[in-house]
Amino acid sequence: MRLVVLGATGSIGRQTLEVAKALGIRVVGISVHTRVDAALKIAREFGIEVVAVTGLECVKPTALENVKLVTGERTVEQLVKLTAPDTVVVAVPGIAGLDAVLQAYPYVRRLCLANKESVVVGGRYLKRLLRDAGVEVLPVDSEHSAVLQLLEAARPVKVILTASGGALRDLSLEELENATVSQVLAHPNWQMGAKVTVDSATMVNKGLELFEAMWFFNLAPHQVDAAICRDSFVHAAVVFEDGVVKFHAGFPDMRVPIAYALTKPDRRWKGRVPELVGRSITFEPVPFDRYPAFALAKEILRERDTLKVGYCVADEVAVDAFLKGKIRFGEIYRMIEKVVESVEAADLDSWEEIEEALEATQRISKDVMRRWK
Repeated sequence: MRLVVLGATGSIGRQTLEVAKALGIRVVGISVHTRVDAALKIAREFGIEVVAVTGLECVKPTALENVKLVTGERTVEQLVKLTAPDTVVVAVPGIAGLDAVLQAYPYVRRLCLANKESVVVGGRYLKRLLRDAGVEVLPVDSEHSAVLQLLEAARPVKVILTASGGALRDLSLEELENATVSQVLAHPNWQMGAKVTVDSATMVNKGLELFEAMWFFNLAPHQVDAAICRDSFVHAAVVFEDGVVKFHAGFPDMRVPIAYALTKPDRRWKGRVPELVGRSITFEPVPFDRYPAFALAKEILRERDTLKVGYCVADEVAVDAFLKGKIRFGEIYRMIEKVVESVEAADLDSWEEIEEALEATQRISKDVMRRWK
């Protein structure tokens, strides 16, 4: 297998490289945003000949020695054309992941998505493109990887994603309002990037994953839900019409779903096997007063596409502001709610419509941010 990793220096990118090394998968190219030094180190370790730098106008060619450096316009497309990979892992964070997917998909057979926003924003347009191109699309998120493995020919009546509840799950509602960045980033179960760790604390990530589950598995709004599993031992459950419930469980380790996405249908990763005797498994409902952003996501499951785009864009703006100390933790949700309320509802069936929706929601989000307080 020839593998390209987009977003190679992020949490998922680094773990993908670790999995590839352990399984003997050849990494032929990577992309980074600005971390050229880190790219050089990876290129040396893996013998990579092509590196794309997406966030710089120009980089001195000597910076990567004998590695071919790709910069400028459509860097991801240049990268995949030069390397001809079988599989591409999209670990680019945020809405920028959609552009990476659109540049890469015509040149690969298997696309492994570790990016929720590309699916939510791309919607039916992206699904149509990937289907028509004959590209196999696999989820890297642990919850959606679990659902993929649980589904058989029978259609489920419901899919339940699990959530840890994030770092603030035991704070009082009063304490939540002014939770600090360091408190929010101290996730109890997973090691993730800052943005997704904040999204875990607000449970925006679970809202996005409901949208994502509908997209991946062709589910209706009433067929997706979430529950809290504090130790993240159960990743998802699938309910069938005959009353059977199937769980996908295991230690929280992102290398497991990454490896499965790369090697499906084989299971080549060697992970820790849990001892089941004496282990208790408990699920809790998601309290909407503690996680109003998740409640909002459930409200707009049935709504038109632009509201989901607004949810994504507003969250990126609000989380960035929180991490920079410009707003309180409790204000993240209120900013998202304000933006979603301001978005004109419409469905998106073309790239032009998606671009217009992104521009409109970014403008609304920035305007809300400017007027905040």
